[in-house]
Formats: sequence, C-alpha cells, structure tokens
Amino acid sequence: MPATVAGLPYWELGFDENGNRTDPAAAGRLAAETAAAGITDLFVFSHGWNNDQAHARRLYERFFTQLAQVAQAQGITAKLGTAGIIWPSMRWTDEAEPAGEGGVSLRSRPSDPELVAGLKAVFTAPAQRTAIDELTALLTERPRDEDALTRFQRRSVALVRQGNRVAPEDRGELGILHGNPVEVYDAFAALAGEQGGEGGAMGLGDRFTKLWTGAKEALRALTCSGMKRRAGTVG
Repeated sequence: MPATVAGLPYWELGFDENGNRTDPAAAGRLAAETAAAGITDLFVFSHGWNNDQAHARRLYERFFTQLAQVAQAQGITAKLGTAGIIWPSMRWTDEAEPAGEGGVSLRSRPSDPELVAGLKAVFTAPAQRTAIDELTALLTERPRDEDALTRFQRRSVALVRQGNRVAPEDRGELGILHGNPVEVYDAFAALAGEQGGEGGAMGLGDRFTKLWTGAKEALRALTCSGMKRRAGTVG
C-alpha cells in the first residue's frame, strides 16, 4: 500500500547519481498500485540540485497538500496520485533554506572543516570519502604553505566525475581544478564577501586565511556544478 500526503496516495522513486534506480522494483510497484487504485492523474515532482533529501520531502508534502486543497475546492473528481523523485543532492549546511510559508531559516553555522566533511552524504565512493578526509584535514590545519593549497586542489579532483565531455557551461570547473591555485583561491575569496570563512571579515586581511577561505568557496562551486550535472542525468 502506498503512503499518503493530504489524503492523496504517494509513491517515491529513488535514483543514484548515475540515473540508476536505487530500487529497481519500485517502478513496477508504482504501475501496479496506481492501476489498482484507479489513478487517473499522477503528479510527479523532482527536487532540484540544491536540496537534500529531507528538504525535498518537506517540499513535496507542502506542494501535494496544496494540490489536494485546490482539487477539493474546485470539485475535481479525477482520482489523483502523487510521486516524489529522490536523488543524491545537497545544500551546503551553512546556506539558507526556505522555511515553510515564506521567510528564510539559517542553520547554525558549522566550521569550514565540518562543512567539507558533510559532503560525504552525497559523495560516497571510497576514493571520494578519502579525498574528503584529506580536504577536511587541510581546512582544519590551514598550513601557511602554497604547496598545501596545491594538494587541496589536487584532492578536489576526486569529487568530479571523470571521463565525460565538459559542456561549455562547465568549463569554469577546469579553471578551478587546473588553474594556479593561489590565483584561483584568491579570486574565490572575494566571493566570500564579509562572511570571511573561519577568520571572519577581518581575517581576510591575512593572506593565507584569505586563500583557505577561497579554497573552501572554490570547492563549494565545484560540488554545486557536480550536483547540477547529476540533476541533468536524473532528469
């Protein structure tokens, strides 16, 4: 039996980052159960690249609840069903997220190493997790050494899917991975604005504090680009 949202039957379909079903039998169950329930109209909703799974489920619940309310108010007699697509994306945990009916909720601000360690939620391959451990350690130590910045850049490569043709809109990613790390991270530090990462706004006056802030922001851009590619694959 399917779950329900606001009285409407609700099914869930999961996909991995490569667009493969996480439960191959789910589509068959969906087809059989919608037929058995007499569903005439099935609404399928997929979350975007900047949502984690918990936020996606809250989004689906709000949307399908409104759908049920509108259907009832309009006297719609069609047999409605709903389905939510779940795939591995994430919002960096220091970013604002929608909070119910308007407004913005800010999560408590984690440290930069905690932010990077949180990437393990959606980068699950052993090599990626090893790289994340090393990236986290470098952001914890923040060596005053340009060679350490180069190591950070090289380990970031593990979070990028290899072997694919780079689309024009993703070519900036090549600069993050292969440009001079000091120049790349100096440019990305400017994007941090007054937040200033671990050192705060005043800390940006210190060269290596600025560069490590830029390294974190470059990694943010890199992973966001990866989530967008996943969205295209799953779509």
